[in-house]
Amino acid sequence: MAGLVVDAAERVAEGLTQAPLTGVRRVVISLGRQPAAALRGEVLYVQVAPEMGYAGRPSSNAIRNVVTGAVQGPQD
Repeated sequence: MAGLVVDAAERVAEGLTQAPLTGVRRVVISLGRQPAAALRGEVLYVQVAPEMGYAGRPSSNAIRNVVTGAVQGPQD
């Protein structure tokens, strides 16, 4: 599971590198049932699903799209 979280952090870093002009100041990675990413203010929330393996984390493209506003993350 630790490897999946590290991989998710790497995907976040890649996604943020692809979108350098964002207001993201903090990233929170948590565990859940499905992969997800959402931007709320200056905080990027990333959810990973360990039981899904590497498919259980958002891709760097998904992260880029969320932080640039190309797509919206899930709503609470």
